Amino acid sequence: MSTTTTEEPHSRAVKLLAVPDLATLTDAQVAGRVCVWGSGEDPLTGASAVDLGERLTELSGSTSPMRWFPRSCPLHAGERAMRALFTHCEEDCEQCGRRTDKRAGDGITQETSCEVGIVLRRLAFRKGQS
Repeated sequence: MSTTTTEEPHSRAVKLLAVPDLATLTDAQVAGRVCVWGSGEDPLTGASAVDLGERLTELSGSTSPMRWFPRSCPLHAGERAMRALFTHCEEDCEQCGRRTDKRAGDGITQETSCEVGIVLRRLAFRKGQS
């Protein structure tokens, strides 16, 4: 899937992390005080939270979608990023799906990936920190 957009790679990557249905979440999860994928976890702090970007969710009986900003703990963000990375590389992105490597001038092999694939890989391996 190739799209041209002015949105930053990080924003595009975190939107690939599918969040649970809004109706299944607690008030604390919707408000971003606890992990959107967790249950009964310690409260998130500014330092520990992974921002999952703005989401718009249609609500029945409303003419405009609800705007909300889910957050995650680093562990769950890393797990979801790994899942999103596999889907992105195998199904969605021609560039990432090629799986070709190139050698840099210093002999280090670098995998060719699009910017979103790079961000997803960083989120996965760094446990939510890109």
